[in-house]
Amino acid sequence: MRQRETGSVDDFDGYDADFRSHYQENYATSGYAYDQYNQVYRYGYSLGADQRYRNSEWDVIEREANRAWEERNPGTWEQFKGAIQYAWAKARGHMA
Repeated sequence: MRQRETGSVDDFDGYDADFRSHYQENYATSGYAYDQYNQVYRYGYSLGADQRYRNSEWDVIEREANRAWEERNPGTWEQFKGAIQYAWAKARGHMA
């Protein structure tokens, strides 16, 4: 995959090995399977690839991300926000 300033939603699958590794290191004992976390990483990645947030830092978009997440997944933001932020940063190119 060629390097880009920011990711696109289409690039998500190219990060699967990285997301699996991050899951194993941080969430494997959480009681949730990787397949469940895959949805979490996908949400975070889509935020990072979203042009509306292109020039925004995490602390600026976190409130909106939290609200949108909680609408569909009530009461789970605290459990998943670390993985969401990680995938957001990957899409933005903030992490190697």
